[in-house]
Amino acid sequence: GAFGSAGANAEMIRELIRETGVFVELGGGIRSREDARAWLEIGVGRVILGTVAIREPEVVRDLSLEFGPGHIMAGVDARDGRVVIEGWQEEAGDYLSWAERFELLGAGSLLFTNVAVEGLCRGIETGPVARLLERTRLPVVVAGGVSSAADVRALRDLGVSGAVLGSALYSGKITIEEALEAAR
Repeated sequence: GAFGSAGANAEMIRELIRETGVFVELGGGIRSREDARAWLEIGVGRVILGTVAIREPEVVRDLSLEFGPGHIMAGVDARDGRVVIEGWQEEAGDYLSWAERFELLGAGSLLFTNVAVEGLCRGIETGPVARLLERTRLPVVVAGGVSSAADVRALRDLGVSGAVLGSALYSGKITIEEALEAAR
């Protein structure tokens, strides 16, 4: 359908946007240009393009031109320096090369997920993040392993634009207040 595998949530997301006016960033289940366009047209503020951006890089360019770069975030999921797609099952090249390509195609930002540490609550690996920041001028948001205020501070000091707190937040290892304080 027009909303890909995330379509079951379309009405809830539409209502959230309509009722709150909150900025919604959406990733996961966006399998085509049409999926991304449909989400942006109902008011999603930014779409995160993962596998579709690797399989069809021109989608990044086309949507950035149509909606503006600020609405398009390219997902760079990597393990051991290699981009992984299709639920992290298939390798698709060097993560730094893909980041550079997404910048040239007009993406407004990058979501970098180090899948080797994603969901483990064992902390971040700063090396891959630092290398990425050296190769792109795009704002970079980091996911994968962010599990403490020290991790948030380390990312802040590297110069990232944001961090995704998943498992650590849900499990109580860190609170949103602690994370925000560390980010200052």
